[in-house]
Amino acid sequence: MKLKFQFALTILLTIVILNSCEKDNPNANVSSSNNDSSNNITSIEEICNDAAGSWVLEPSCPAYEIPELDIYIDVEERFEDTITLVCVNNERLLISFYGQMLYADINEDGALIIPNQQFEADFSQEALEGLEFLSEDAFITLQIGGNGEINASVGTLNVTFSFTLMEDLPFSEMTDCTLSLSR
Repeated sequence: MKLKFQFALTILLTIVILNSCEKDNPNANVSSSNNDSSNNITSIEEICNDAAGSWVLEPSCPAYEIPELDIYIDVEERFEDTITLVCVNNERLLISFYGQMLYADINEDGALIIPNQQFEADFSQEALEGLEFLSEDAFITLQIGGNGEINASVGTLNVTFSFTLMEDLPFSEMTDCTLSLSR
C-alpha cells in the first residue's frame, strides 16, 4: 500500500515539475489591476499556498466486494495515514498518492478539480487477501477523478476510482471515496 502511495506521489510530483517548466513567469497570469479576475487569481494563489504541506488523511470508502469471486477489499485500509500536497505555479496542487503523483487544479471559485488520471496500484498477493488469482507482482491501472475543497486547516476530496480487475471480466469496477484532510 505504501509502495503504491509512494509511486503515485512520485508520478504526481513529476507532473507538477514538468508543468512548472512550461511557464517561464509564474506571475504571468496575475494582473496588476484590482478587477475580479485579479482577485480570483489571488484567492487561487492563497488556497494553493495554504494547502501545501502534510495532511492527516481519513478515508471514508465502502468495501469493494465481488462475492461470486470471493473478493473483499477494505478500501480504507489501503490508504496511508498522511498525504502531502505541493503548490505548483500558485494554481495546481500535486498530491502524493500511493507513491505516485496526481494533481488537482484550483478553479476561479476556489474548488479543487481532480481531472481523470491514471496510476498503478499494488494488488499483489502480499498486499491483499482474497486475490490469489493475481500474480505475486500484480499491479492494476486505476483511474482517479473527482473534486474537493480545502483551506489552511481542513479539506475534503471526493474521488472515484475505476479499474478493470481482470481482463476476462466484461465490466469495469468503480468505487467512490471521501477523503477528509486535517492538520
